[in-house]
Amino acid sequence: MHSKSDEVRETLALFRSLPTSVIRDVCFPVGEYGRESARVLTGRVLRELQGAGLVDSGPVLGRELSWWLTRRGCVSAGFGRPDVVGPHLGEFEHDMAVVRVWRVLCDPGLRGLVVPRGASGVVDVEEVVTERVMGGLSGLDGKRSDFALPLVKESGKAGFAWPDLVTVGGDGRWGHEVEWSQKNRNRLERLMRAYALDGRYVGAVYYHRPGFNGRRGTRGVVEDAARNVNEWLAGMGRGPCIVTRPLSLVDDVLEGKCVG
Repeated sequence: MHSKSDEVRETLALFRSLPTSVIRDVCFPVGEYGRESARVLTGRVLRELQGAGLVDSGPVLGRELSWWLTRRGCVSAGFGRPDVVGPHLGEFEHDMAVVRVWRVLCDPGLRGLVVPRGASGVVDVEEVVTERVMGGLSGLDGKRSDFALPLVKESGKAGFAWPDLVTVGGDGRWGHEVEWSQKNRNRLERLMRAYALDGRYVGAVYYHRPGFNGRRGTRGVVEDAARNVNEWLAGMGRGPCIVTRPLSLVDDVLEGKCVG
């Protein structure tokens, strides 16, 4: 029998770490359990897993408590990367944005607001794969991966890029990339072209961040790069395959300000 403990471990295996509130909303939805029961059950299961040495926790960047699988927990969950555990502080904000996108993509009632519609006119998503799972399946060997994108790096060397998320469905496969920090536009265009040239992908959705606290957002560079790559495709007689979305749309969807 598949227990709630198993479900929590499998959910944690998808990412480096997850805040308590996300674990609660995914594994113990308030609509099914009620707010207080969801809070109590989430805490109980996490404490039991921590007592068994399968998960660990801590506050990250002054936020609510985050949880992650220990090496032992990775092995128990059948996850192939016990060498990488816990949050990466330098990428934590980016990773939490990816989690928000993932939650929308996993919800059949919400994903249609961000995922491009296929030839059938509907959004057909059968699976959402995270970068951590992609790496675990292949041991981070791009040559063995069914998801890694071959590309030539700025140095001229051949390498691979790993999507943040991939949606797989009847209308094909889409990569999903959260652009949290500024990238050189040429580098960004190189990554976008990798999607356009890879026959396994229909295209990619790029999510850009608004500016805050005096920091520039990523909308300008993302939209400029996407426009250049789509114009390059048009010159070859192909339709556009790079789509852009504001991360604020994802947040509005999760907060119920948009209806799927």
